[in-house]
Amino acid sequence: MTKIIIFYIIWVLLLSTSTAFANNLEIENISLTDKDSSGNTYDIEFDISWDNSWYNGSAAPDNYDAAWVFAKFSKYSGGSWSEWAHCTLSSSDTDHVAPAGSTIDTGLTTTGKGVFIYRDAPGNGSNNWDNAQIRWEYGTDGVEDFENVRIKVFGIEMVYVPQGPFYIGDADNDQEGCFFTADGSFVEDEVGLPQYTITSEGAITVGTSSGNLYYDAETGSTGDRTGPIPAAYPKGYNAFYVMKYELAQGQYVDFLNTLNGTQQANRVSAVTAGTFMDATAPGAGTPQTRNGIVCDIAPAGSKAGVYAHNLDEDGVYNESTDGKWIACNWLSWMDGAAYADWAALRPYTELEFEKVARGPQLVVDDEYAWGSTDLTQAEGAVQSSGEETEVANTTGNGLCNYDGVGTDTGGPLRAGFAATGLTNRLQSGGSYYGAMELSGNLMERLVTVGNDTSGAEIGGRAFDGAHGNGILSAGGYSDVATWPGYNTGTTIVD
Repeated sequence: MTKIIIFYIIWVLLLSTSTAFANNLEIENISLTDKDSSGNTYDIEFDISWDNSWYNGSAAPDNYDAAWVFAKFSKYSGGSWSEWAHCTLSSSDTDHVAPAGSTIDTGLTTTGKGVFIYRDAPGNGSNNWDNAQIRWEYGTDGVEDFENVRIKVFGIEMVYVPQGPFYIGDADNDQEGCFFTADGSFVEDEVGLPQYTITSEGAITVGTSSGNLYYDAETGSTGDRTGPIPAAYPKGYNAFYVMKYELAQGQYVDFLNTLNGTQQANRVSAVTAGTFMDATAPGAGTPQTRNGIVCDIAPAGSKAGVYAHNLDEDGVYNESTDGKWIACNWLSWMDGAAYADWAALRPYTELEFEKVARGPQLVVDDEYAWGSTDLTQAEGAVQSSGEETEVANTTGNGLCNYDGVGTDTGGPLRAGFAATGLTNRLQSGGSYYGAMELSGNLMERLVTVGNDTSGAEIGGRAFDGAHGNGILSAGGYSDVATWPGYNTGTTIVD
């Protein structure tokens, strides 16, 4: 998102200039306006746009998409710039100014860490809104009137999931780890048990007694089959927002470029100039499985490095063909947790995943996230490789990139590659509520119901839905105490 430099009579605030994207969401023309020196607030003004937007009103599926917008600041003090910190925004909806045709909402938690902006009436297509304003409480953040400040503004496309009951499981409960309603006489591999219905956020009893939630767990990491699942664990009944797309490489670079060097070294393997992101430090000599994130300037101790894109390996960074819109692989659970904390979001649970995918519809046996068993592999060379418009040459119902790679792609595709303004849910591989690639492209990392605690570790059932606060630990880890595995574990998704 672009930032500009402004001068305000006697008060001087400098805003750095750069551009970043979330899929094709773009924020431009940032300025500060309407200073209130007595209240120590400033309005951050910007233009925002993105495609494939909708608001369904009361029509099914009764939801809309939105952008989660938040800001970071750095102030000049003692001859140098401070590390980037999260801007505290007003928690009152009326303090923000929404352009015509839009609404600005402080969200379901009103923590002052960001706002949602979305359509104010039913419709669909592209959004292009000018002069949105969000109120920054700079005094709360320790910024004085005479200090120079740099600002970065970020946006993430989201999907609103309304409150309501839904089903979890599979029609024949013949899949490993599948949820079902116990009949009181469960035996392993028993088929035909009914789906389970989530009707509230109340605690759920797990067991084999009739009417309880239960699941198969024969092999692998499929859970301890105990409970209860506490009331505080988010089950998906209450309304919530979820990211519309998988995290893109451009978003991860934006994140890395706000961290100090110590934090960067724990969040990316590429720590030597010219190396690319992969599983282990110091990084790879070439892009691995379509990850074009490259270390431009190496971090040195706490001094921050600079990260960029160079998927086409031509030595010219951040070109249109360098893959910033491709889903970001080579991330551990800890990397994802750190990003969520930094963005003042949170991980979501496996029950919420089923709500996002299926909505209120009945279970279809062996279905994918688009509600059917149709499946088309995104095979062959892609069109516009690495660009904002990258698409698969293949078309068909249930189009997705699965088993890790398409025939010629060798890695993930652009986040949302199958969705256009003309595709339906089945053609785009979208969920009931419009979230993309819940099946395919990259693995979804979810908070399990299948464990409580393991030694000093926080188990999945201890998760209470707490949001991040925009601040990471000194080492670049999430520091939300009720998130499972937020600062331990090494599993990598490639």
